[in-house]
Amino acid sequence: MRTSFPFLLILLFVLGLRPGTAQDLPTALKKMRDRYTQIQRYGTEVQIDIYEADRLLQSKRAAIKKDQYHSYYHLDRVKMLLNDRFSILVNDQEKVIVMHRHEGKLKNVFEEWRGMDPEQIEALLENYEDWEFVAQEEGQQHYRLFDADGLIQRIDLFIDAEEHSLKRLVYQYQPQGNLAANRVVVQYQNQRFAPQWSAGTFSEKQFVYRKGGQWHLQATYRDYELIEPRPLSDE
Repeated sequence: MRTSFPFLLILLFVLGLRPGTAQDLPTALKKMRDRYTQIQRYGTEVQIDIYEADRLLQSKRAAIKKDQYHSYYHLDRVKMLLNDRFSILVNDQEKVIVMHRHEGKLKNVFEEWRGMDPEQIEALLENYEDWEFVAQEEGQQHYRLFDADGLIQRIDLFIDAEEHSLKRLVYQYQPQGNLAANRVVVQYQNQRFAPQWSAGTFSEKQFVYRKGGQWHLQATYRDYELIEPRPLSDE
């Protein structure tokens, strides 16, 4: 199954884009959106499990670190870094590092790739106008969203009732020919609000360094290919 995992991860931040009682989904989503958009620093680990019925097909681990506009993502063999100067993508499987320098006003250059466009997410949520409150157990509110004709027929959403944070997502997929996987479970673990990151967490120097007017790969990545779509000068 070829699942857009970055998109699944990023629902952590964006499922709360609808405006709108403890059992009311629009209100719960708004509180969750406010929780994540108001914080400056955030971190979490993510467990992604892919199933065929009850048989586990594949598991993946991911990490997300955020500090205002600075972001670091690590999913499987891909790392992504965004700081106030560069955006860097590291593909450990292909042994490639791609660097971009920001031009003009700082923006999240991974935004579109990660499915963070609010208009896109709003459109996604419009496909799930049918929903129900299932239960509240162990401090988590369980909602279920439906789209009988969509690729993803159902989304089970679990929100921490006190923290207004996303705990778990369960995607139930429409049968698609020979596609074996039909359920994806995304769990957000060890969520940290306002963590203290080390000085080099969002630095490009963990991958590359500048010397003699040129960029060089750090020793850990010396056998990687460095791609600069545009020359990265010292300006």
